[in-house]
Amino acid sequence: MEKTVEARAHANVALVKYFGKRDLALNLPAAPSVSITLSPLNTVTRMSFTDNDSDEIWLGDTLADSKFSTRISNYLYIFRELSGEHRGVRISTQNNFPTAAGLASSASGFAALAKGAARLFGLNLSEAEMSALARRGSGSAARSICDGFVVWHRGEKADGSDSFAQSIAPANHWDVRVLVGVTTTGPKDIGSTFAMERTRLLSPYYQPWIQTTHVNAAEAVDAIEQKDIEKLGEITEYSALAMHGAMMATEPPIVFLKGTTLDVFHLTRQLRKEGIGAYFTCDAGPQPKVLCEAKDVMTVEQRLREFPGILDVIHCSVATGATAHFIDHES
Repeated sequence: MEKTVEARAHANVALVKYFGKRDLALNLPAAPSVSITLSPLNTVTRMSFTDNDSDEIWLGDTLADSKFSTRISNYLYIFRELSGEHRGVRISTQNNFPTAAGLASSASGFAALAKGAARLFGLNLSEAEMSALARRGSGSAARSICDGFVVWHRGEKADGSDSFAQSIAPANHWDVRVLVGVTTTGPKDIGSTFAMERTRLLSPYYQPWIQTTHVNAAEAVDAIEQKDIEKLGEITEYSALAMHGAMMATEPPIVFLKGTTLDVFHLTRQLRKEGIGAYFTCDAGPQPKVLCEAKDVMTVEQRLREFPGILDVIHCSVATGATAHFIDHES
């Protein structure tokens, strides 16, 4: 029997956002970004070769629709070309958190897929090469390959070979936490790729924001190295507000934030007035996230859980990078 690969990758939260691409086909970012890989938010993907040349894609217990299956098969073509192996692949993938709801499910999903495919197809790749391949599936997946605190380089080359993510500090470097306030479990009305392209083309604030991102990324890396929560938190809040501001300035406006999202932003500021080092961020979705150090996390979590409009709170710590290994069919 064919061996099965099991791959696991975690979601990530960008503290310095990259929202916008300089090349859509290769998912090359218009700016660098800085992120934290998050546990326990993860995707587990199992992959094995089939006896024919067609792929079979399962999302949990449900056979994927033709649109998603085609996207995955097109992505696997990269690995077939690199390896010379053209058999079909059976894939089963499962997230342990809501999909397409602003929680980076595509990041963990494509990072797990890339890591697993590289193992299944027998490719020996460096972390940078692995990150660049994950990026081809979903831009932010480049970051979910890596351990702990991560920077994704914009790169300058047209082929994208210098646009990859790398760990700037391991998961055990600094015990910070991210609390995800779940405001909805349903999918977003607008996909991230569509939103960022419309923002790039139509927002008058897009280019000024991109210019500040380069500076913010360098400062965020320094703050992480120095374990400076105040400096990192200020950069994190600015980047999130600037990104959403650029989106809301398009015509028609793109608004992911809900009333509860904004109320959590104000709650976070109130916590700081009380002497608690808490800082907010939010990706292209309605789920607010609060960054804090471990010493403050119980207080912040309690306040979030009691907050009107918050359905659940996911307590995240810093995670290690993506993994893949062969398993027995019985396991």
